[in-house]
Amino acid sequence: MHYYQFNIGDYKSHTDHLDPLEDIAYRRMIDWLYLHEKPLPDDVNQIARLINMRSHSDCIAIVMQEFFETTSEGLINKRVSLEIDAFHSKGEKARASAKARWDKVKALKGKGNDANALRAQSEGNANHKPITNNHKPITKEKKGGKPRFSPPTLEEVKQEVSEKLYRVDPEAFFFHYEGNGWMVGKNKMKNWRMALASWNKREGQNQKQKGTGFNRLMELAQ
Repeated sequence: MHYYQFNIGDYKSHTDHLDPLEDIAYRRMIDWLYLHEKPLPDDVNQIARLINMRSHSDCIAIVMQEFFETTSEGLINKRVSLEIDAFHSKGEKARASAKARWDKVKALKGKGNDANALRAQSEGNANHKPITNNHKPITKEKKGGKPRFSPPTLEEVKQEVSEKLYRVDPEAFFFHYEGNGWMVGKNKMKNWRMALASWNKREGQNQKQKGTGFNRLMELAQ
């Protein structure tokens, strides 16, 4: 194990009586057990070499006597042994669960369900349409086959004005309706091309009125 949970309060309550060197020896010994997952040798000098405390065998001996048990395989700490066993048990359960899921997948594949799943996934990807570079939402269909309104991009408005030779400022049109949420009065716009045509018609009428007013002023001036 390269990781174990360390309860500071619990540790302190059991080791508060140890002097600093005894505390270090104890920590290094349990760390060694967790890391190697096997008992320590039942020999003070060997342990001293393993935990790099060769000149503190007396501290190691005190810790051995109080916190460790001697078995036929070496020294163990009961709590460390229990946590290592729990760790491996949890790992075995996880592996068993993963194996069960995989076996289920293989069983489904044997029935041909994987082919259907792959087909459905492939069809779903084929029908997927990316959002435009201007991040405008995709046009979706309502029930009954009627398309939902999809706001145009500024480039689309410019192209429409150019193709139809409208006398409309495309930016003025676009930013006007972009600012009001593409509403026409109190209703949501249904067709922006029709709205652009109406805008062009009003623009032509305004230009005509301006021309008529200008001609009238010229007549009065004469």
